[in-house]
Amino acid sequence: MNDDRPHNHDHRHHGHGGLPGGSELAEKLALDALVFRPAFEDASGWVAELSRGDPRVILDLGCGPGIGAVLLARRFEQARVVAVDASAEMLGAMAIATEKAGLADRVQGVLADLDEEWPDLPLADVAWASSMLHESADPAALSARVCRSLAPGGLLMVIEMDGLPTFLPDGAPGSRVEAHARATLLAAGWNSHPDWSRTLDLAGLDVIARRALNPEVPASTAEIARYAERHLGDVRE
Repeated sequence: MNDDRPHNHDHRHHGHGGLPGGSELAEKLALDALVFRPAFEDASGWVAELSRGDPRVILDLGCGPGIGAVLLARRFEQARVVAVDASAEMLGAMAIATEKAGLADRVQGVLADLDEEWPDLPLADVAWASSMLHESADPAALSARVCRSLAPGGLLMVIEMDGLPTFLPDGAPGSRVEAHARATLLAAGWNSHPDWSRTLDLAGLDVIARRALNPEVPASTAEIARYAERHLGDVRE
């Protein structure tokens, strides 16, 4: 069986994994990369720990503007990264990001809606699915397709956000309002997703590990302020 492990860490809510996205979404995801970069780095380091040998082919499923593609290409210097997204605009942003990082020769973009016809993808040693499985119209079918796209001993990394950010410390002005908003959103299922273990098991994937990551955020005050403004704007809507 192919290896798989779901993994939870703080990641912004968005729907780029197989869904068309606009420039506003791309900007949000780029801001995610700044704020949560340590979490992504920890996750890619975990891939290195769990992989059997150095991966040669990595699939970035629902790649968005290239946050994961750049990180994975940097972490695994011998790997070819195939980045898949349903949005041509996202793939364009990904191409710009990889070009700026000097990684364009090792990252290939593929335009495809993973809920529809599965593209012609190479067998992969690692598949990276960051906040995209819950966006699929049929996660079970998608997981089965991913399983068939993994080489023997391949690894699927599933990342989902399992909480909401807090910007104000207890007792600070506005902290009670923020706490109420968070409680309301969580009760309404904001960013909720099921435990994917059963889904992945039925797809032929063994769940070999699970981890929660809550790293310190090193972003500047200005970046945190921009991030908070966007997040709270979504909450307001």
